[in-house]
Amino acid sequence: MKKEQSILGILFFTLLFGLCFQQNPLNVEAKTRVIHKDITPKEPASSDLKVVKKVTKLAAYRWIQSYTMDSKYYYYIQMTSPYTGNLRITRVKYRGLGRYIKDHMDLKNFGHATNLDCSVSNGQTWLWTGSDCKGNDVSRAISGFRYQKNKTLRKHGTIHYKIPDAKSKKYMTNVYPAINQNSTQMAVRYTYGGKQYYQIYNLANGRFINPRNPVKRICLSATSGDFQGFDLYGTSIYTIEAVRESHFSLVMTVPDAISRQKSAAIIMR
Repeated sequence: MKKEQSILGILFFTLLFGLCFQQNPLNVEAKTRVIHKDITPKEPASSDLKVVKKVTKLAAYRWIQSYTMDSKYYYYIQMTSPYTGNLRITRVKYRGLGRYIKDHMDLKNFGHATNLDCSVSNGQTWLWTGSDCKGNDVSRAISGFRYQKNKTLRKHGTIHYKIPDAKSKKYMTNVYPAINQNSTQMAVRYTYGGKQYYQIYNLANGRFINPRNPVKRICLSATSGDFQGFDLYGTSIYTIEAVRESHFSLVMTVPDAISRQKSAAIIMR
């Protein structure tokens, strides 16, 4: 079941490396990087990288924007080239250490893929991300779609929603979705008027929301870091951003979806 093995299913790969933050019964934390051969290289003794599973080269050569997983597969999303809004999803199924199968599908004119998530309903997985960009512009809608090997979607998926702000009623841009652990709620993030907003929706059958009727609307002040992604778990929204310092670091904040207050901040270096 999606997310049952971890509190947080966010993947953020920024300018230097990819960070996968997980908590599961094995209590394993792993960092993953894209390599140019289907062989995982040995790490020097001084490295903080712990290889827990050998990985495959993904279907595109740019940085991973985000990832999600269901009970069978990992789904990684990348931009195929800069300044286009075209994306590629690589689906990987691990069959043991160093053994895997993989394939991919393409998304044309979707956006930057800041967030990728999935819902599961009646045994079917639906992938969700931002869509409907214009050129290299930001996403102007969110889309849900079934994974289809070697297929190309253009502009948006089978299901797509424009997201109006609950107060102004204006349609928002730079919108990205996240799904909770049991596929019953969706959070959509956007920025407006110098602030960041999260609207929470009830999700029916893992596919349907009423975009004009969120059950909650959360407003947070703008932060100084570069937003990298978020997730929804229980009553909390987990966000992560890069901080521009002399060294690389990530800051994770946890605003509570009920109190609307920032309840935690974790700095990872």
